[in-house]
Amino acid sequence: EERNCADSYTRSVQQQALAEAAAEGRGGAEGRAAFAAAAERLRGLLDDHWSPERQCYLSATHAGEPTDRDVDVAVMFAALHSGRQDGPHSVCDPRVQASFATLAKVFAADYAINRDRPGCAPAMGRYRGDVYVSGGAFYFSTLGAAEFCYRLAARAGKNGLEATPENVEFLAMAGLQPLPQERPALAAALTRHGDAFLETVRAFTPATGELSEQFDQTDGHQTSARHLAWSYAAFLTATAARRQATALRPPKHHL
Repeated sequence: EERNCADSYTRSVQQQALAEAAAEGRGGAEGRAAFAAAAERLRGLLDDHWSPERQCYLSATHAGEPTDRDVDVAVMFAALHSGRQDGPHSVCDPRVQASFATLAKVFAADYAINRDRPGCAPAMGRYRGDVYVSGGAFYFSTLGAAEFCYRLAARAGKNGLEATPENVEFLAMAGLQPLPQERPALAAALTRHGDAFLETVRAFTPATGELSEQFDQTDGHQTSARHLAWSYAAFLTATAARRQATALRPPKHHL
């Protein structure tokens, strides 16, 4: 939308779609082979987005040194929206977790509204130096952070969690150092981390429950598009992910 580039979000969702088409045998033997080859090529291109210096998957690859603009919350949404359950470029990928931690540090430092709040659950924006409207925090970004933690909690509750040099900062933010081996403890800690992001959203949501696109990074007042559908959708997907992580079910209604 804003740049003509090789975009990691686009590549990520395309790669997963092609991999699923190949696994389902779409297009017969010929189609399956073509889908699998395209998915494998995109997988390699996605790996090239990793920056050890930035400790983040960059949103774009291009000639020259990466910039602040390349550290973009879109990489978090790529892990959510692609639907991968595990493996590289999923929420379980230590490099995606490192990217999450890098983004959280950026917004914790840049936004005045985060300076008196717990550093592990800052209001999240899109990227450093954003100038769209107020360039402030986005409801969907902060709710996306909560959803990320809940989805990872669900996976960790089943399969455990890997500690690597790359995700050590994320684990510290989530209160997982030292890393417990008990899967319920992992899931509980990650759920609490997600709850902290939900609490950040609550702090900047008016009593009416209205959600705009942004809330200003200086004083938290709502800005940009009013009643943004994505903001409400992000709340719904985050709370649905929380139910899965905690094995909750919606209460039954009695007439």
